[in-house]
Amino acid sequence: MNKIFIVLLSFCAYIFAENGTVKYAPSGCDWFIIETNQGMVLLEMYGGNEPAIGNTIIGELSGFGLCTLFNITADRDLRAWEDDYMLSKENNQISWTQ
Repeated sequence: MNKIFIVLLSFCAYIFAENGTVKYAPSGCDWFIIETNQGMVLLEMYGGNEPAIGNTIIGELSGFGLCTLFNITADRDLRAWEDDYMLSKENNQISWTQ
């Protein structure tokens, strides 16, 4: 019974995870931007697979702090610091130039 509970609990993380598409990821830069249904998310790489423009990312994309995400396109994990989320495209354009 305990094993079933642990398996179900591990799948809950993916059931409630959000997904988005990488829209900005310049080569050699630690920052990248993901577009979700709720807006843009600004993240800083902390390790793992470096995402490329067009990659689909799944995970907790509506909070602050260190998070582990999954790059579906590359089939690999990555760690990033969520700096800001639910940004509008207008606000995001300002963030890119700063």
